[in-house]
Amino acid sequence: MAGGNGGRLTLRLVSSDGGSVEYAGELQDADRSWAISARVGVQGEVDVERAPDAPDWLVATARATLRTAWRASKAGTPWPRRLSRWRAATEDGGAEQ
Repeated sequence: MAGGNGGRLTLRLVSSDGGSVEYAGELQDADRSWAISARVGVQGEVDVERAPDAPDWLVATARATLRTAWRASKAGTPWPRRLSRWRAATEDGGAEQ
């Protein structure tokens, strides 16, 4: 993966029923990728389905990204059709803040 040590998440909007939304996509580091799907509820709760070996810090990045999109939707911004983020890895393998 271009960009050195770290990881990328890419999510695509699957459905939006006015109350909740669903995204599907992938998490990726330099060596592997993992499928991910997520549902964001009316109250901002984020339920993620992912492979058990997907890095927790990348899953946490996906959750945080979706919570940010949820807050923006509450302010009137439409849900993005695509979300993409890259995070650098830290010495311990987690993401930089």
